[in-house]
Amino acid sequence: KANIVKYFPPSVIGGSIVTSICYYDRKYYVATFDGGVSIFDPTTLTFSRFPQNPALKIGSFSKLLVSPKNELWMGGNQGIFVYNSKNPAAMVHYSQKNSQLYNSYINGMMFDRQGRCWISIQKGLCIYNPEDGIIHSSGFPSGFFNHVSELNCTLGDNDHIICYSLAGLFKTNEDMDLYHSISLKKSIWNNFISLILYDHQYGHYWMGTEKGLFCFDRD
Repeated sequence: KANIVKYFPPSVIGGSIVTSICYYDRKYYVATFDGGVSIFDPTTLTFSRFPQNPALKIGSFSKLLVSPKNELWMGGNQGIFVYNSKNPAAMVHYSQKNSQLYNSYINGMMFDRQGRCWISIQKGLCIYNPEDGIIHSSGFPSGFFNHVSELNCTLGDNDHIICYSLAGLFKTNEDMDLYHSISLKKSIWNNFISLILYDHQYGHYWMGTEKGLFCFDRD
């Protein structure tokens, strides 16, 4: 909008592989796979770091997102950091030491309509409950797919959540009392789904795979 085009090399960003970018409280937060999280100020076109937490200057981060409580969640190989710009000194760090988080790399995070965070980890699925402020890896119903590794989760139709990984495709409601796996034809399934997005306006699911882009109806 300001007619500015500018290139920022890895030496400025802090890492060479950018994995996630999130706009929060008038700044852009940039996660990298090999150099922590940087803060980009669009008014000055400069990058900075979190001075209060050196751990955010290193490590591999996969996902940044803003919670329903307007907090910035940052997930990676060190667990999850929760940052509130109104109280920067009170940053919360969830790890296997103070929660049921698996000691493994976090692939992704997603908040459902109830404000819970579905946390995808290489060793399985965890859920953050805002009512008690605890991250759980237990308490899933019998036969649920929470032990499937490297799941990715996305919001679907109504209160449904779609989860996918190399192991397959799964669907559940938020209360986890209705859940099942979804079988795909071999012409579509090729061991890799890169993304699933739900179009709430038209009721379609878009799926990106190694064999191209597919569109499904909600059923």
